Amino acid sequence: MPREMRKEMLNTVHECHLGMEKCKTRARNTIYWSGMSSAIKDFIARCKTCNRFKKRQQKEPLIPHDVPDRPWKKLGMDLFEYGAKDYLVVVDYYSKFPEISLLERKTASEVITHLKSILARHGIPETIVSDNQPFSSREFKDFARKWDIELCTSSPTYPQSNGLSERAVQTVKGIVYSIIQSCKHSYTWYN
Repeated sequence: MPREMRKEMLNTVHECHLGMEKCKTRARNTIYWSGMSSAIKDFIARCKTCNRFKKRQQKEPLIPHDVPDRPWKKLGMDLFEYGAKDYLVVVDYYSKFPEISLLERKTASEVITHLKSILARHGIPETIVSDNQPFSSREFKDFARKWDIELCTSSPTYPQSNGLSERAVQTVKGIVYSIIQSCKHSYTWYN
């Protein structure tokens, strides 16, 4: 690409303000000159429109949870709704084994009742990782303190920090969906 045409090509590649990677890809498909990627980067860095609308908050690097040395030492928890019913999912950080409970009410006392049943089967954990509601309620905090369980709640705007529980919810929803579909299919087949 002749040096005289490079500025015009940068304007053309960047006319839609698609961002750094899209502009580089678009340019690589049609033109080339030595140092083109750096030129695109510098051009976009000086663009007033892109600077006005670019994301201000950079994502923090993901810090993974430590894997415990035994089962049921550390648990993840979350609530989810499926088919107008509320469920509690408890997942073990060691084995990734989930426990699911159907809740009659989405309250801290109801969650604690079901959690006690799960802990009676598997043992009392050292740590529970959850999102905030209802796990940040006074009642749940008192329960955790009385049972000597460390309670770690995630940021309300960053559910990824409770990633294992979120992933378990997706898996359980898929299983519940398949069971319901299977039952509907069986019911139709028999009638």
